[in-house]
Amino acid sequence: MSIIAYNKAVETGALVKKPVLADDREFYGENPGHPLASENRFKRISAADEISDYAKEKKKPFPQKLLIRIHRSLFDCCAAVRHSAAAVIFYAGNVTSIPCLELPPVPGSFC
Repeated sequence: MSIIAYNKAVETGALVKKPVLADDREFYGENPGHPLASENRFKRISAADEISDYAKEKKKPFPQKLLIRIHRSLFDCCAAVRHSAAAVIFYAGNVTSIPCLELPPVPGSFC
């Protein structure tokens, strides 16, 4: 879920806003499907970190189909996932990755 989608979901009441200093276990227990609930967030962070480690080791561009998914991860609602996605792009991105790193993202890009 992107930051924009997360904020819209909070605004419409579809999701509760996760408090900054929330107890992760308690929050997950009350909101198991929430994208920032610990179990869901930790799975995405772990996956992003593994992909980042792989990209760092190989130092070769990823296939475009995979890069498109990585580009979308740059807008994940979890900062740790965004950080790892940026590292993947550093090691395995290509010219289609550049517009995704610009603010605001370039319309019509793969982001």
